[in-house]
Amino acid sequence: MKCEKCQSELSPDARFCSACGHPVAIVAPPLPANMGFCPNCGAKCQLDERFCGECGQALPAASPQPAREKIANAIWMLIAVALLIYFGILAIGFFITIFSW
Repeated sequence: MKCEKCQSELSPDARFCSACGHPVAIVAPPLPANMGFCPNCGAKCQLDERFCGECGQALPAASPQPAREKIANAIWMLIAVALLIYFGILAIGFFITIFSW
């Protein structure tokens, strides 16, 4: 790693450049895809957690699962309504045929 100001080589644990005294920018490692931060205390939290383990604050739901579940429920509801309409039409046709004799 090199100093941003003077380009001299820095040790991995340095906070300041030993040649010019410039502060070293601290680069945070990227978070895993399933990690987030608590909006209240800033602690790292799993995205599927409902409450922060540090401060107990309720965490916002960020999981895409509920959206998929809503879509799946809507599809099943449409299938059920279509089947009810189909069997209703069949029943009406059946009763019209029986009572028309």
